[in-house]
Amino acid sequence: MARKQSDYLAALLDNDQGDTEGAPSPAPQPRARPTTLLSRESALARIQSGEVRQVTQLWLDPARVRVWPGNARFYAQLTEENCRELIESIIAEGGQKVPAVVRRISGDPDHDYEVVAGTRRHWSISWLRAHSYPHLQFLAQVAQLDDEAAFRLADLENRVRKDVSDLERARNYAVALRSYYGGHVTRMADRLNISKGWLSKTLKVATIPDAVLAAFGS
Repeated sequence: MARKQSDYLAALLDNDQGDTEGAPSPAPQPRARPTTLLSRESALARIQSGEVRQVTQLWLDPARVRVWPGNARFYAQLTEENCRELIESIIAEGGQKVPAVVRRISGDPDHDYEVVAGTRRHWSISWLRAHSYPHLQFLAQVAQLDDEAAFRLADLENRVRKDVSDLERARNYAVALRSYYGGHVTRMADRLNISKGWLSKTLKVATIPDAVLAAFGS
């Protein structure tokens, strides 16, 4: 299951097309590679034609990128400790190697993009820039996505990550059920390609009161 979802996510953002271009990036980081999904259907185009029209890879200042609230992960709970492995990997490799997925926004004077998938990468690069690595930039693929497509893409990535808690996922699903699927569990399950039974059980986790959760240390 995890391998299948991982391969599917990779297919959504296939970046083997296009020529090299973009603003110069600090050595030894590579130059940006744009990708235009035109000559063949991507997996995402097959499930919802037209939602993703272009994907471009860029180096960004993380301070100009906010986190999309539709992502499952609780950004405020990220710390140096729970991001330590990723931080050490970025340092060892001389920069971020796996791009996040962002989309361009408007109407926010403080930010130009928001993170759809890659919250821990954004947090880790931001932390490193504030702790002796000010030259590091945030590597991201810029995609054109509406909210429902952004949710599905973020869900595909988070589904294969063990560090996203059941509570984070459940509450994210509960919000999505109301926001994108009109409260219809069957419709949502079909869109996410998961079983209705599993989704129903996951949604029940979101109903656990905060008072009960507060009784547990983790």
